[in-house]
Amino acid sequence: MSQAESLFSGFPPVDHADWKSRVLKELKGADYDKIVWKTPEGFAIEPWYNRRTALPSPVVPLKRSANSWNICEPVDAGNPVEAAKTAAAALAGGANSIEFRFSEPSQSSADRLGTLVGGLDLSSVPIYLSGAFGDASELLGNLMKCTGFSANTGAILNDSGTATPDDAGDHPAGFRTLCVSTERFHDAGATITQELAFALAGASDLLSRFTDAGFEATNLASSMAFVFCIGTSHFPELAKLRAFRAMWPQLLGAYGVPENSMPEPLVFVRTSRRATSVLDPYTNILRISTEAVSAILGGCDTLQLASFDAAGSVPADFAARITRNIHHLLREESGLDRVVDPAAGSCYIDTLTATICRHSWD
Repeated sequence: MSQAESLFSGFPPVDHADWKSRVLKELKGADYDKIVWKTPEGFAIEPWYNRRTALPSPVVPLKRSANSWNICEPVDAGNPVEAAKTAAAALAGGANSIEFRFSEPSQSSADRLGTLVGGLDLSSVPIYLSGAFGDASELLGNLMKCTGFSANTGAILNDSGTATPDDAGDHPAGFRTLCVSTERFHDAGATITQELAFALAGASDLLSRFTDAGFEATNLASSMAFVFCIGTSHFPELAKLRAFRAMWPQLLGAYGVPENSMPEPLVFVRTSRRATSVLDPYTNILRISTEAVSAILGGCDTLQLASFDAAGSVPADFAARITRNIHHLLREESGLDRVVDPAAGSCYIDTLTATICRHSWD
């Protein structure tokens, strides 16, 4: 008998009907619906599921050997000299990818880009580009002149329509040039199922337009990055990312992508701004940590945590270091990188994932 069998044999099986009768007794006449969660999406979630009451688990394809994620630091690209120093300090402090944020097209000129990324090992440090950088084709052309960029695995994070397959004719094979972001919908108060519906609709729009223009659907899918925000509702946010990965093959199948060659999406996750406290910044460490765990266990590829102190009540370098170290605590001390899809097999999370899939697809 294995150690696990020996452990669980000491506990008798619990019948759902017996469990519910015990709960009703404990409620002392209160309605059972009192403990059934009515989600913002409009569906109900029971407080407990077992193998007989849970919905069938959706397939969540994850082609990875470990649950690793990139630690991404945001850097303002306005002053290329200072931005280069900030990026180098972030990498030295434990980040392993950088997002450069542009506020005007002149910041992405060849000379400024050379200063911005010249000190980075672009063959091993993914870079993400967002904001007002101007023409995507020119930006990519300038980056291709930088040593090591031909092997970069980052992405353009501006929403769909900024870059096209034509823009990226000479881009690295692993660099994503098409992006669908649900960030603005999340910030505006969208529910989880609405966010996923917008993500699928955005991807479908890109696939439809560019396949009509003669591009191959598999290559288009390989060029896509998705930006999600993660809130503080732990299990639903975790299930959101799993649900997206479960529905992704359905979308690709509709465009004729063969099952054996379906590329995985690149899932870039930011923490939410909806619950951030300005008056009590240290409570944000707890909020950000909860959001980070949801993103990691949900299977994000790259995770960017917002500074716990956006209002500037503590020195910026201290806030950045503490925020960055949340990643390291979750990786090195909690070991969240060791198990691929650790939520799989949880009757509660599988039911939540399946239900979110159904409502999002509708």
